[in-house]
Amino acid sequence: MPEIDPLGNSGSTMVMFGTGSSYRTEDRDPNNPPNVNLGPQLIVAVKDDGTANAAVDITALDARVDSNAALAAVSNPNLSGTSTSASATPPRHGWQMPLSNAGERVVVNPFQIKTTLLVVSNRPASDPCGFGGDSRIFALNPETGLAPSHGVFDTNADGTINGADAGYNVLSVPNQVISLPAFQSTQAVAPNNSSSGIADNTVWSESRGQTAALAGGVTAGQDASKTNCVQTALFGKSATGVGNVLMRVCNSASSRVTWRQLK
Repeated sequence: MPEIDPLGNSGSTMVMFGTGSSYRTEDRDPNNPPNVNLGPQLIVAVKDDGTANAAVDITALDARVDSNAALAAVSNPNLSGTSTSASATPPRHGWQMPLSNAGERVVVNPFQIKTTLLVVSNRPASDPCGFGGDSRIFALNPETGLAPSHGVFDTNADGTINGADAGYNVLSVPNQVISLPAFQSTQAVAPNNSSSGIADNTVWSESRGQTAALAGGVTAGQDASKTNCVQTALFGKSATGVGNVLMRVCNSASSRVTWRQLK
């Protein structure tokens, strides 16, 4: 539950979550799958202003799309983008993004690192005994639900992530169901006290698993400074091995965001 105030109301909270399930046999039923029959699953951020009448209808949330067709093709076919701009009509109550792939759902805890909201979606294979499927990693602006204004992935393979890479904030991981990413800094910083280039792994260093293993606990506010923005995301893959990708998770020119994360 990141405690940010993107809506111009001091003291309000944005509650962010994804929908879907993947723990029952019928969740993989190719003929009658609950995750499909109930319509597309969602990534949602809802404003909670602390009043008794805080509940809002899903149609009152600003709509976002998970596939921006206006973006030009890039050399990496696994990179795509979400909504990059939108006009909002007050009053705003939050935002919602339907997942366009049939059977896709969010069953891994979303979380915020630096100023970026990370959401993993999975679409398991229909075989309940299988390990395959497809996944996507979304990097979003938590305040708006839009793609971050800065580049997230290295789209042109030039070895840097900058403004030229902006807009491409979704990484598809085909043929794999992936776990919650852990992040390692590309710089040696305190509290590792390292001067030899050893990566700092203090962000999300604890094991949190596929679901809320520590449900009800509260994680202390993570580092929201505007430094050390380039991190390596590490994630387990259902078939075998560990995947990794370099990501920019903040921008030195962006505003500071603070939050309190519920697990």
